[in-house]
Amino acid sequence: MKSLIPIVHALSGKEKRLIKKFFSIQTNGEDKKKLRLFTLILEKRVKTDAEAAAELYDGQKPNSAYSHVKRRLKDDLLNFILFQGSPGIDVAERVRVEITCSKMTLQGKLLIQRGIYDEGEKLLKKALEMAEEYEMYLDAINIKNLLRTTLGYRRGAEEYMKYSANMDFYIDELSKWLKIRRQYYEITLPNEFYANKKTEYKEQGGSIMADMEIKNKDNQSHRFTFWYYMARIYYHSIIRDFQSSRDYAHELLAILNSGSIMASKPAIAAINRDLAYAYMNVGNYSKAVQHAQVSVDTFRKGMVNELRSMEYLFFAHLRNRDYENAMQIVEQGLSHQQINRGNKLIQARWLFFKANLEYLKGDFGKAAKSLSTNEHIAKDKSGWYLGYKLLQMMIHIEENDLFLVDYQIKNFNSLLARKKRENIQRAKAISKVIRLFMRARGDFEETFKIAAPEIAELSAGENELFWDPISYEVIRFDEWLHSKKEEKEARRRRVS
Repeated sequence: MKSLIPIVHALSGKEKRLIKKFFSIQTNGEDKKKLRLFTLILEKRVKTDAEAAAELYDGQKPNSAYSHVKRRLKDDLLNFILFQGSPGIDVAERVRVEITCSKMTLQGKLLIQRGIYDEGEKLLKKALEMAEEYEMYLDAINIKNLLRTTLGYRRGAEEYMKYSANMDFYIDELSKWLKIRRQYYEITLPNEFYANKKTEYKEQGGSIMADMEIKNKDNQSHRFTFWYYMARIYYHSIIRDFQSSRDYAHELLAILNSGSIMASKPAIAAINRDLAYAYMNVGNYSKAVQHAQVSVDTFRKGMVNELRSMEYLFFAHLRNRDYENAMQIVEQGLSHQQINRGNKLIQARWLFFKANLEYLKGDFGKAAKSLSTNEHIAKDKSGWYLGYKLLQMMIHIEENDLFLVDYQIKNFNSLLARKKRENIQRAKAISKVIRLFMRARGDFEETFKIAAPEIAELSAGENELFWDPISYEVIRFDEWLHSKKEEKEARRRRVS
């Protein structure tokens, strides 16, 4: 039932009406059962197999007859979707062509198998033209192989060789495209899932990019160019050359807007998200907001990519000190339809964002409560738990509860000791400053004297002490420390 329900609800209104009409003209009992099951799911009257079987078979539990009806309904829906194609307005032209080409290839193959050679050949040649224009090399290989082993074989050696032409070129281009996609994901995926980036992937990225550079010298492929630029954008971000990352992103947007076959809404949205990150790192937060908003608006509504871009928009508003808009994004994020699906850390992150905003607005009690009820982030192993512990200590410092700060810093250090591969140098420096703060008995002015080198290094944020504006350190520690010192000094001046 879990696989059937999303298929039914993904259908358009027109498709649902056509399917109901198709089932309604069938007369046998199984087709009537399929229509009943389809209607029950469509009207959201059943959510489980037990509920559906009880409705179809007078209160019975799921049995073999029910399983057969459910399987046949699913098969019919998948065949209907294959016939309909992809009507969604967000589907890229390239994807529409890929679907049309696959359908045309299948139709041509079926005609040839039925002995209708001329019509089958016409369809396959049209499909081949699409495959060549849109650099669909695997499709081109399959179509050419089909043509030469059926029609070419029947008509003689000359025709066979005609359909064999360019096969080696297609194979080479396909291999090159598959490799660059693999290399892109080797650079990006490990870093996507850690708030505290693992350092060895940055070193691996350099050798991967060197190999890409060699292959790009004689490149004329739209697909290769797209993934080459995407890898460039991300690689320069990893090595913290954010100006170059930004420039490559703008160049790729220009390429897509000039008529590239790789142009699509998801691609444009993803590049704008990369631009938002680059602009945050060069300190242009208003531009970061602009590009993050374009990314959110361009991704398909209700999907996980939209929610991910909303995180970037939250951070862009936060770095721009626009806490009202940041809180609006948090509220939208927490009500997003993807928030409770799959990885529980997603919702935990958004609740953590909310706690940070509550703290920044001065509601320390509310922030502390939000943290205490965020059980999943407390179990996280990818880096966000460091931020959780750090915000806890900030709250305790605000409340002047040095006993709890002392307890929490010991927990924080134990957590750091368990991390063997991640870059935790910034977290270690923060830990040292807090320990020196405890030695100074909570005196900020004294802390700045005895921890001057560590605070200066955190503020510079160079090399392993780099501060990531979308990381677990939601409130930048060194800036927070300076603000607390200034608050104390201003309070003392008012008293005197």
